[in-house]
Amino acid sequence: MSNVAGKAYGMNVLTPVPPSRIWVQRLIFMAARAFPSTLKGLLGLSLIHFARWVIIKRNQWPEGDRGKPSLKNDYVLFCSNFNGTWDQYIDAFSDGIPQGLDLFWYASFKYPHSIPITAFKNYITHNQFDTGYYYNATPGSAQRDIKAALKVYAELKALAAKSASLDAKTFPREYNMALARVQNCLGSPGYAPIASLDTETAEQNRSKFLAGPDREPAPRARPRAQKSAPSPSTTTFDGGHCFLTLLLPVKTCEVVNSDGLRSSHVYLLREALAMLPTAHQSKPTEAVPVGSLFADSARTHFARMAVIDDAIYNGPVPSDTIYKAARDLVSGTPDGAVIKPVDQLPSPYLLFSVDCDATNDGELQDYLCELWELAGPRLAPVLVNCCGFKEGVTGPESFATYMCERRVETTMPFNDYWTDTPALASLSVVVLAIAALAAGALWAACLYLALDQLGIKPEWTAGGLLSGIGWAISSIGVALYAAYLLIITRGRRAFPQAPNSDLKSVLKALYVQRQLIQFAVAQQKPSAPNLFDAFRAFVNRVELNNLDRPTQKPGTISGIAS
Repeated sequence: MSNVAGKAYGMNVLTPVPPSRIWVQRLIFMAARAFPSTLKGLLGLSLIHFARWVIIKRNQWPEGDRGKPSLKNDYVLFCSNFNGTWDQYIDAFSDGIPQGLDLFWYASFKYPHSIPITAFKNYITHNQFDTGYYYNATPGSAQRDIKAALKVYAELKALAAKSASLDAKTFPREYNMALARVQNCLGSPGYAPIASLDTETAEQNRSKFLAGPDREPAPRARPRAQKSAPSPSTTTFDGGHCFLTLLLPVKTCEVVNSDGLRSSHVYLLREALAMLPTAHQSKPTEAVPVGSLFADSARTHFARMAVIDDAIYNGPVPSDTIYKAARDLVSGTPDGAVIKPVDQLPSPYLLFSVDCDATNDGELQDYLCELWELAGPRLAPVLVNCCGFKEGVTGPESFATYMCERRVETTMPFNDYWTDTPALASLSVVVLAIAALAAGALWAACLYLALDQLGIKPEWTAGGLLSGIGWAISSIGVALYAAYLLIITRGRRAFPQAPNSDLKSVLKALYVQRQLIQFAVAQQKPSAPNLFDAFRAFVNRVELNNLDRPTQKPGTISGIAS
């Protein structure tokens, strides 16, 4: 289990949804995106890096070696990367956006509402499953730390551009004004608080094992040249990022491990996840020479792998007590004697979730190919326990194809690296109403002409009244369906990318922030050189527009790549 990576906590929640209500849940998600002002409360929490809600239809689970699952429910998967403890996160949700929370789980079976909070916490605890492996590219920085660094980075670039037209006399005033604007953003990254002494001890012991002589850093492959390809409208890509969600069926056949003992693939999978080195996110892990396999890619913000052992069961469908008693009396069969179907997965599934920089399918394919070239030998011991991997993956291209074939579209992505309140375009309520009324009126006119030709147009007769009622109801239905389609279409549009929110820019901003702190302190000394000349030397040294170097290394607290 590895729900914590640095200052981030990874939450996974799977909730069943009756198929008759899944369209309502999808409409709620798309309406939140079509009318982004509804997301102000979520943005105001300022503790979520990346999050997603994924609707998994009951026929979308990939087929394993025991066939395709036969389920009666659809499911909503929620994955979040947030700062703080589990209780703090749930409390912030319940206190800050209770209504929004209830909408995002509106259709989930037996969802108890976010207030009172005790029932809500019990529900989340029951439906949560733990992360087996968790990676955070910026383990020493909370979400607010990253936004603060991005503010400093933007201010420094503006000051550097302005300094070209200033001299040694006029520059100090501009410098002091710029420093005053970001004086509350000059924090430094650091270690996360120790969750428990047992966890700290376990991490120390694990780090000693991973630092063994047979676990030296693997040589890195040369990064691939990026390519692009058009993608259909999909909410998997949003805000300049890819919210990749994969479900990989795990083999269920018996296997003999390296010691000659019979075992299972799901056990070996968990063992392989435990053996993967994490990011350099704490003092014990910094002693390990090799870092996370995802740290080799400068496009991976967060990644997680978690085993879903089975579908979540939230109890039987509730019904009225008197109705049940009457039905049992008529049928002569006690309700408790009737076996009710319960969702069961024929095999475990590996959830593979990545938040990376990719804006279309071509860039995603290239990212996956690069991931295999950089970390394939370390990733293979995990994925070899999944169906079809050993037989189908022979290189980067086949790896990308294998992963994309098991992709589930992310329904509701969320990322908040905005330093200012974003001005997101909203669907006009007037346009929505006009479009719905126009569609309904057009249908009503066409249907009226058709009924007139058949001689059953609405009139004051029994048949005419029935046809009139049907005509009116169908026209209203068409208008509502047109509004539904417009909201869905608008909700699937990608949000714009927040400035400098790609990982390379984030890492550069964190590096520049630390360097500015040191520079500002040094300039307070009486022996400090001329501020104008010192700033120019500082700008030349940090290379503000060079995102490759010098910068902060991914997967480290404050490591520098020079």
